[in-house]
Amino acid sequence: MFFQAVSGFFGGLVMLISPSGALMHFQPDTLANSPFPDFLIPGLALFLLLGVYPAVVFYGLMRRPPWRWAAALNVHKEVHWSLTHALYAGIMLIFWIDVETMWVSFSLLQTVYGLVGLAIVILALTPGARRFYLLH
Repeated sequence: MFFQAVSGFFGGLVMLISPSGALMHFQPDTLANSPFPDFLIPGLALFLLLGVYPAVVFYGLMRRPPWRWAAALNVHKEVHWSLTHALYAGIMLIFWIDVETMWVSFSLLQTVYGLVGLAIVILALTPGARRFYLLH
């Protein structure tokens, strides 16, 4: 989760700083098949949904704060909200990679991040994780 938070945060930040994609050395036609004229909106989504959100989830996994807003969005009420939100973050990452692959082009890096998302989902669903984050 921490790896995802850091990479999403900095990847999104670079896109926000340079919406043309020049700072990341993207070709001008990288977004030709997407609905976006530049990287501003994808950068904002990456920064918030795959950077800031996983950082909050990572904090929740480590410290288990009793945040009502996060617990309200927890569909698995028997476990701490952070485990369910880790599942959400993994699903969002897989979805992001799927959409990115459709709109941009395929790369080995996308495979790595897709596998990271899959690992997050699998780990969040393991019986050991569910026992560890079980609410008493």
